[in-house]
Amino acid sequence: MKKNIFFIGPMGVGKTTIGKILSKKINKKFIDSDYIIESILEISILLIFKNYGEFFFRKLEIKVIKIINIKKNIILSIGGGGILSFVIRNILKKYGIIIYLKININNFLLRINFLKNRPLLKINNLKNFLNKYLLKRNFFYKNITNIIINIKKKKKNIIFNEIFNLLK
Repeated sequence: MKKNIFFIGPMGVGKTTIGKILSKKINKKFIDSDYIIESILEISILLIFKNYGEFFFRKLEIKVIKIINIKKNIILSIGGGGILSFVIRNILKKYGIIIYLKININNFLLRINFLKNRPLLKINNLKNFLNKYLLKRNFFYKNITNIIINIKKKKKNIIFNEIFNLLK
């Protein structure tokens, strides 16, 4: 497998966890775009959104993903909103295999209830927001994806095995 592999999907679905497991199994370097951005600015994504705003974050995200994709033989986890960028979508399509970790609204609510460090979750009507969030982004996720994995309530080893078998 010479192509890069990109994990996309909503926040908290396991892109980083599954990406790390897969990287060890198929001997590719794992990179998390959010982690790189946090390292560059030396603050959390939550504080980046709070102090600089989402627009600033998205511009930096594009720059980081452009630089990362010069590398070969990587697995990259993209932040949930990265696919909103036309530039990022084109980079992903051009340079690798895109794996979408898909989740429905009820399972999504169960998974993210414990996430306190996500800037977009700091709102009152969370279920209504998440419905709109998934509807808007699912369109982009589905249209650039090579592989869709419905994660439902699956354990990470089951998700990994599905992906690994599809990549053979």
